Amino acid sequence: MAHRSILLARGIDPASWAERQAHMLVWPEARACFAELSQKKCTPEVLAAILAIYRHSALLERIWTFLAGNPRKRQRVSNALEKAALMIEDVFHDVMAAEDDNASAQYADMGRIPLSRLASELRFYCGFLGMTESISSETETHTLREFLRYLLVGYIKRATGRFHDREVSALLAELDNAQNYNERAQSMWRSRNYKRLDAHHSKLADFVATMGIVIARRT
Repeated sequence: MAHRSILLARGIDPASWAERQAHMLVWPEARACFAELSQKKCTPEVLAAILAIYRHSALLERIWTFLAGNPRKRQRVSNALEKAALMIEDVFHDVMAAEDDNASAQYADMGRIPLSRLASELRFYCGFLGMTESISSETETHTLREFLRYLLVGYIKRATGRFHDREVSALLAELDNAQNYNERAQSMWRSRNYKRLDAHHSKLADFVATMGIVIARRT
């Protein structure tokens, strides 16, 4: 609730954002499967967030690859980002509290982002670096995309009680632009990889599932 209130104060409605993400799905089957999963106890905001990160995983993967091999550097950067976000919120608290649509428009005219968004962006990358801590060769997770595929499957399984290979394959087929990727291919991927990945990342999938329940209750 608190996080949603902060986003709404910044002009971001999570439900509307999730709807826009769903409409970005061009293939009819993918869009239909998103709707089906949303009707089967999957929270649209959570589905949309996982798919959005997956959509841009190539860029994020390059960042992760650069930092994943150097844990000390990753930790230093993460600490610096969090410290910077806290400092911005402390020093500019009153300015950020007064931000509204007019202020955001003025920032945009100057080609800049509001201070509240700057702090939020710093925290995003801090959180991303924290996520990479669990995505390493030690956990047998080879790529960020593999982890996100597991997270999508793990979340759907926890939310609905089933794996829904058909729906998952339709979503991934569009994001990967792989028309031949189907339910059978997804089932085979899951048979080979899910148990291994779940052994390392189940707590993250549990957290995402819990977050979905909390979001669903406030609607």
